Amino acid sequence: MRAKLPCGRPDPAPVPRSKTSEHVPEKLVEKLEAHLSKQGLKHSEQRLKIMRFILLLPGHFRVQEIARQIQETSPGLGAATVYRNVKTLVDAGILRETLVDEEGQTVYELLDDDHHDHIVCLDCQRIFEFHDEKIEEIQSAVTARMKFTEAQHRHVVYARCQYLKK
Repeated sequence: MRAKLPCGRPDPAPVPRSKTSEHVPEKLVEKLEAHLSKQGLKHSEQRLKIMRFILLLPGHFRVQEIARQIQETSPGLGAATVYRNVKTLVDAGILRETLVDEEGQTVYELLDDDHHDHIVCLDCQRIFEFHDEKIEEIQSAVTARMKFTEAQHRHVVYARCQYLKK
């Protein structure tokens, strides 16, 4: 039986992206190496270690959280190194900034080909992903009607959980 979130909603089972911290999909390594070469940056075991760690995460994360967790297992990796390398992973197109939370902290996730939008529960602060083709169609129609060509978009709904027992 899965635990309930503070708002009363059943906690969805997390799906880790990788079975082991040693496994980094080759396409991500190639993408990172191409970016590093293009930018004149060095290949670093620290970057790979940070990327391995992130791939084990089940969803969205804040750099502050992973910096603390990484330092517990690898005390030699400083928070500043984690911050710099997360930025490098964003610049390389491996991670994306998803949203800014209520405390002003950026929330990240692995960049993948599956577009989705987000609902942030204001009661438990969890982030839920969804995709709705009708919303996508309406956004495209509005963009075209206003004479724009969409480059990208973020759709974030901040909501109160109806599971919350009062």
